[in-house]
Amino acid sequence: MSEKLKNLLLSILPVIFTGVICSYFTRQGVQGWYSQMITSELTPPNYIFSFAWSLIYLLLMISFYRILSTPHQLRSKAIHLFTEQLFIQILWCVLFFYLKQPLLGAIIMLWLIYTVFLMIRIFLQINVIAGTLNYFYFLYICFATFLNFAFLYYNGYIVNI
Repeated sequence: MSEKLKNLLLSILPVIFTGVICSYFTRQGVQGWYSQMITSELTPPNYIFSFAWSLIYLLLMISFYRILSTPHQLRSKAIHLFTEQLFIQILWCVLFFYLKQPLLGAIIMLWLIYTVFLMIRIFLQINVIAGTLNYFYFLYICFATFLNFAFLYYNGYIVNI
């Protein structure tokens, strides 16, 4: 197998796997308990989330392919952070939507923000385009974290501040 094909598969398959797993657990919550809960007025319709995640996953694939295709001493660190943020995405979906643990989900989102921030910093050092492609992802998860905390507030998981 050529190096380009190997890098392409390593860029696409883990992201698709993550998307399928996250979609499954998200659907379980959205079609169940979550639909009965109070959400922020800023929570977009579900189709916006689908569109945003499709774009994020595409950008993740492209950026990771660029990282895998660029020799650099930080590449193993970049691979680790990329893999970690995929794992955290799955963990959040399981905790928040499937296990109905939005408070743990909020904590996990803070971990995801930190990991993606570090990933972008490393990606930028290896390949500027690869790092830049993840800015939308970072902004999106910051907004999602806000929505997670708003959900906690509106549904009585945290007391009035």
